[in-house]
Amino acid sequence: MWRISLKHAKPGMVLDHPVFDGSGHLPMESGVELDHDSITKLSIYSVGELLIDEPLLADIPVQRFVPPEVMAEATKALRQLLTESQGCDQIDPFLLEQLERPVYAITRESFPEVIGEPNVSGCLLPEAYDYTQPVKTAVLCLMLGSRAGMDIGELANLAMSATLMNVGYIQMSAKTMAKWRTLGEESDEFWEHPTCGARLIADGEWFDPQVVQTILEHHERWDGTGYPAGLKGKHLSLSARVLAVADTYYELISRGSNKLELMPHQAVEYLMAAGGEAFDPEIVHLFVRHVPLYPTGITVQLNSGQTGVVSNPNLGHVGRPLLRICMDEDLRPLPFVYEIDLSESAQQDRYIVQALEY
Repeated sequence: MWRISLKHAKPGMVLDHPVFDGSGHLPMESGVELDHDSITKLSIYSVGELLIDEPLLADIPVQRFVPPEVMAEATKALRQLLTESQGCDQIDPFLLEQLERPVYAITRESFPEVIGEPNVSGCLLPEAYDYTQPVKTAVLCLMLGSRAGMDIGELANLAMSATLMNVGYIQMSAKTMAKWRTLGEESDEFWEHPTCGARLIADGEWFDPQVVQTILEHHERWDGTGYPAGLKGKHLSLSARVLAVADTYYELISRGSNKLELMPHQAVEYLMAAGGEAFDPEIVHLFVRHVPLYPTGITVQLNSGQTGVVSNPNLGHVGRPLLRICMDEDLRPLPFVYEIDLSESAQQDRYIVQALEY
């Protein structure tokens, strides 16, 4: 199948998978043939990626690590928790229970083995960022934590920490949050949100102490430049080191009112450059080895002028996927189809110069 952004959707394309928006709603089921009205509807919902049924790519599976309907349930539960707890000194245990159920369902997908790829598209709707980005981050954390050798209990705590990492926002003033959202300005009060969030969760005695510690440390950095305590290296918990990488990745690829989003492969390059400084180099290495730089089903262009769709990300060969050359630069089908494996030495002079937005 073919993975594209809504920007490249055209009438006549058929959805291969149901579509969920950033708020966890289901605006469109699979099997729908797109027309101008349905494309307009999806744009109103600010939908990110679409999985399209394309005959030339019918044998290419896009296997998602976590079913989108489970992620949608977690997103809706987090949204309810953040909305109803705004300005409160404590969180209703019922809201935590409602969130716990889908987060633990997500966790079960990662154990004993990770199968499939995470959704590597960012949040396109800034106003949905607070409840969309943490859930996506939790999924990526589970993939990295599993590769790092965490057991099922540790993974469950990691997923919950990632989902609740910004719960301290509910105690920030409207002025502080407005400056951060519109200008990217982080004030002294904003820097307190990990402490506030950890205290909220600790006071309820609802979760394991690992969850509280990870929330407290999620903005600490490997080189000691983070906050609130300036912890450094392996004085940071493994969960916090994993969360720092996953959180930063989705922050980079998500659209904000004060910044432009990066393409996923650009965000990975950023993480690689910061490994050993801001981030634990071992976690960055796990990320690069196990999270595809160019996921299955996306369209890329080569320096040779060829346009192809990733049929296999070739994990372990960073940035050198297997491509199916099946369309021209205007995304029209070619009369013949062939494949190129960029990991082969015979293809070393070819490289990807552009990836279609997805």
